[in-house]
Formats: sequence, C-alpha cells, structure tokens
Amino acid sequence: EETARVRAYAAIGDAERVEELFPAFDYAAHEPILIGEEGTNLLPREAYPQGAPLPLPEFHVTTTADPARTTERPGASGEIGVARGGGAELAVAAEALNRAKAALDGLPELLGRGPSVGSNSFVVAGHNTASGRPLLANDPHLTISYPSVWHQVGLHCAGECTLDVAGFSFAGMPGVVIGRNADIAWGLTNLGGDVTDFVVEKNLDAEHYERDGEAVAYKVRTETFEVAGSEPFTRDIRHSVHGPIISDLLLDDAQAAILPGAPDDLSVALEWTALRPGESARAVMALNRAATPQDIAEAAALFEVPAQNIVFATRDGHIGYQAPGRFPIRPTLTEADQSTRAQVGPDLGADGRWPRPGWDSAYDWQGYWASEDMPASLDPPAGFIVAANQSVTEDDLGPYLGSGHDAGFRATQIFEEITDRLEDGGKISVADAEEIMLADESPFGKLLGPYVIAAPASSTESTRAQEVLEDWVARGAPAGTDEPGMTIMSATYAHLLDRMFTARIDGFHPTNSSSYLQAIAGLAEDSPWWDDPDTPEVEGRGEMMAIALDAAVADLHSQLGGPPASWRWGLLHRETPTHDILGGPGVPGPIRNYFNGLPRQVPGGSSIPNAMGFSPALVDGHVDFEVGPGPSMRMVVDMGGTDRWIVSSGVSGHPASPHMDDQLDMWATGRTLEWTFGEPDRVSTLVLTPER
Repeated sequence: EETARVRAYAAIGDAERVEELFPAFDYAAHEPILIGEEGTNLLPREAYPQGAPLPLPEFHVTTTADPARTTERPGASGEIGVARGGGAELAVAAEALNRAKAALDGLPELLGRGPSVGSNSFVVAGHNTASGRPLLANDPHLTISYPSVWHQVGLHCAGECTLDVAGFSFAGMPGVVIGRNADIAWGLTNLGGDVTDFVVEKNLDAEHYERDGEAVAYKVRTETFEVAGSEPFTRDIRHSVHGPIISDLLLDDAQAAILPGAPDDLSVALEWTALRPGESARAVMALNRAATPQDIAEAAALFEVPAQNIVFATRDGHIGYQAPGRFPIRPTLTEADQSTRAQVGPDLGADGRWPRPGWDSAYDWQGYWASEDMPASLDPPAGFIVAANQSVTEDDLGPYLGSGHDAGFRATQIFEEITDRLEDGGKISVADAEEIMLADESPFGKLLGPYVIAAPASSTESTRAQEVLEDWVARGAPAGTDEPGMTIMSATYAHLLDRMFTARIDGFHPTNSSSYLQAIAGLAEDSPWWDDPDTPEVEGRGEMMAIALDAAVADLHSQLGGPPASWRWGLLHRETPTHDILGGPGVPGPIRNYFNGLPRQVPGGSSIPNAMGFSPALVDGHVDFEVGPGPSMRMVVDMGGTDRWIVSSGVSGHPASPHMDDQLDMWATGRTLEWTFGEPDRVSTLVLTPER
C-alpha cells in the first residue's frame, strides 16, 4: 500500500485524492473482531503501553563527526521527498520504491500474498451449538496449489513424547499449524496489521547516509550465492539502521546509474519484523501441546511472524481470541497518526501508511508491544467470535496495530449468518458451519450493481446485461456457478478499475481488494476519479459505469458469445489444477498434460466467505477469471462430536497416486470428509526403515 500510494501521488499530485483509494475501516458498517471491552483485555488506546515495550535489536553503525558531512536536522515536520516533496525528487523516490516493491515481489511467502489472500475463522460457544460443546471453523485463503499447500496429518506418540495432535501442516514444517488435540482446537487467519515500513534513506555518498544531521556509514556484508551448474557469485548487501537496502537488489550500481530517474541520492530500506530473529517455530509446537487459554497466550507470545489471529475452543467449554506477533510501537507526530483520518497534510505521518524519512529518528519505531498488551478475549458475551482479517478492535480501543485490515465484507456476512441462525434460540451445527463458509453474496453486486443498472446503456446488449444484473441483485447477488449476473458484475468491475485507475496511474496493479471496492462505492457522484482521462468530456459516475459496462459486455461476448443471460459464472470462473513443479508452460506438453488436471467450475468470488479469488487485470482487453487464491482447506472442529475437513486437491504430487486429487471435486462443490480425532482408520501403511 505504501508503494501504491506513492504511484498514485506521482500521477495526480494530490494526497487527499490518493487517500480516497485507501479508506479506513468502516466501523459503522462492519464489526471488528473484538466488540467493545467486555470479555476482553482491551483498554482505551491512550492507556497503552501497559506492559514494558519489547526492545528492538540494536544495529551496530558508525557515526562520523566530520562537520563537512553534518547537516541541520530537519525535525519531526521536515519534508521527505516521497510524498512531502514533488517534481523530480518525487520521481526519483517513486523509482526507488518501485524497484523495492519488485524485489519484495520476488520473495516467496509461506502463507501467500495479495488482497485475496486472507482467511475466515469463527468460534461458537457451547450454549449456542447443537452438540453443547464449542465449535470452531477455519478456511485459510491461499494460492490454490497442486498438490495442496496443506497436508492433513496426525502426530501421535507414546511414552515420554507429549504429542497427540491432528490437523494441517506444510511440507517441511514440524508440528501441526492449524488443528486440534484432545483439549483444545485452534484456527489462524492473517491479522492484517502493519509490520513493514519502507524507509527512505538520504544518501550522502555511496557509503554514507544522513541520520539526525550526521553522516552514518552503511553496514555492508557480502553474500555468496551458490548456483547449480555454474560458478558462485557474490553481492554486497547494504544495511541502514532500519534494515536492508532493497531498492538496488535487482540491479547493481552500474546498471542503476544509467536508468532514467535512477535513485542517485536516496535508497529505500525495508524495516520488517520478519528480518529480526524470532521463535515462531517454537510457537507452533507450543500450540500443539496447549490445553488451556493461558497456554494459547503463552504460545502466542512466541508467534512473532507472520502475525495471525488465533481463535480457539476448549474441551471444557471456553472460546477465545488471542492476537500474537511482534508489532511496532509507532510515534504520533500528526493529528491523523494512528487514527481513521486520512494523512493529507504536508507531513504524512509516522504510522506506516506512507514511506517515512529515515534521516529523522523522531519517526522511528519505539519498540514492540508487550505480549500482555496484545488484544485478547475469553468467553465474550455474544457467545461467538468472527475473525476474517477485519480490524481487530474498535478504533479507540487496544494498541495501534496498523491500518492494513480487510474492509470487512466477509466478516460481516459470516457475522450475519451466525446471528440469523441463533435467533429465537437456534443452535449452530457442524453442517451450519460448513454452509457459513460457503456463503456467497457478492458485495460488488450489492454496492456497485445499482449504479451499473442505472447507467445510460448504449446498446441493446448492454440493456439486456442490466436486466440480468437487476434480477441478480434483487436475489442477493449470489455467486453460484449458474449466475450470469456474477459474470457481468465481475467483468464490469475489472473494466471499471482499468478506466478509472490503470489508465491514470502508472504501475497501478488492479486487484479485487475489498479496500478498492469500499473506495469506489464511497466516491461522490461527481468525484474527479470518475472522469475518463482518455476523453475530452468530463464524466461522472453514471457515464463511467456505462463505459465499464459496455467494455465488459464486449469482453464477455468475445469470450462466450450468445446473449448475456447465457453467461454463466462457472463457464469462466474455474480452477485448473496446475502442478507446482511440472505443470508450467516451460515444461514439455506431454509431461505437463500428464501432471496437470482438468478445469473445474467453481462458485464464489472475492470479498465473500467462499473466497475464490481471481485477478481483474486485463490481458489484451480481456479478464481471465481463473481462480488464484481461495479456500486452501476447510476445517470444522466440534469439541463435542465429529469433525470435518478437506484440502483443495490431494496430499500427493504424483499423478499415479490415488491421493493426487481425490479431494478436489469435494472441495470444489463444498463437501468435506469426516475426521475422527484419535486412532484413525488405516487405509494404507508406509513403513520407512533407515539404513544403519
């Protein structure tokens, strides 16, 4: 988001309009994870910190007292050439940030990345369930891989061993990441806070940067990279006091020097909690052995990166929530810092929404929040908790954890599904929990559909598309495979992003982000964002909706033919099992075809509980609706009955194995398998005998 803000600012030069693209969490429309103070450890925000802040590891840097290198300290309100300056200075910073973003995009991430990579989880107290015991559900939204990123595993041992746990894990990861033991079940979702900052360092020369008016030497280490089939090579990596310099990772200095707008006077450092030593692997094993809420809290204190929401249910009847992770304590330097107000003044603050100046220590992180200050809840009065990447707390409660949360549409739909079932004394069953994870009312249709329907249609086919949309929105905008309205709305939204933002902002990356949906739905009818930059006329909302609809209709007609009523969602919205290693376009066709599976039509979409995401970026004027991230597994644990689980394909990567894709069809249609905790029914046994 920091890079996206800078790109947008470089295009339009107006911080207030940029901030319209990144609206704050709407507490009037959506509930946070923890509602109010009752049943939580929350206090008013101004009361923090309560516990002693955890220190940041120190960097060993050298400071020179050479007066020729000493400059006047700009102070907390000093200008920064990222969004506080302008012109050539801004272009240089934007170039450095773009290359920093490209470097980050090259890093693998265990839990995926992007706005569609989230998760759903909820936990329901026993007095609200059919079994009378707590119930927990979880479905992490990650890249759908083949074989699945998850494998189901039970770890049971006797004697002095203390493991008796089952659930889901990653290849090579010790223990069970999400699952249950005899006493407790737990689920994880991305917390969505902000633990990374781009920091702009002001270079004085190739070896020094400015810090509080003095010259500081970059710390340099040499990495040696071994390359299979070739000679090793070395690369010098620079570190500032904030972290590694990543703006030049993809290019050496000689190459960077010849590029237009090359950053010859600044570099971009990445400050990220994941770059500091931690003990997250110990946290997984602590979760595996947990038996009480206190055990969960102690495990969470070790779970530093990536920051996850933990929901849990115990055999003896408790439900709860715990926020783990290392979160920076940021200073407050502007009135908008750490609030829902937009950063639009000459100083764009220190709360992580924009890149910050590294030459002024007033903007630095102050340490990490103590584990006892992290939000937690035990047995809240509502009798259930929903954690689906939305804001953790209300805006005036708890420590400030950042503003990078999901907008809350999935969480709200789950919240409403549970509330509706509990009306008049109703109870939540395992089957109910499975249905809730498959809920599919599209907020894109609900929020933007009425505007598209009312737009001035320019052709008979666009009018027919509006008629399909009108019927679809009236039925709640469902995202089933037979719904042409979902197809039309999704294509219209993609073309809307293209005309409003991609055509205007260099380097804009269209996404199905709930933040962009919230932003577009909240724009005034005459906002400048509606104006098509490629026409001499000044368009408003109605005209832009008509432009996007016409483009969508032309796109879908070329892909599917026939009338709009025949454009069923499943015809384009599909998941094609593509083998991670041997299924890509660089593999010879016969091998690729042997390892890959056939496409499956799937329901769902972005920002709904059944979150089958796709990219709205246009390729040659067309939208590709192939599923990228989605529910990588689904799990329902009933502490008083039988559990259910499924993964997105199978646990084998070999096409000769019956377990290559034996769960794929069930997953695609929302079905699950029975999971009995304890001694499993053995289907087959593999014995590994090591050589002595």
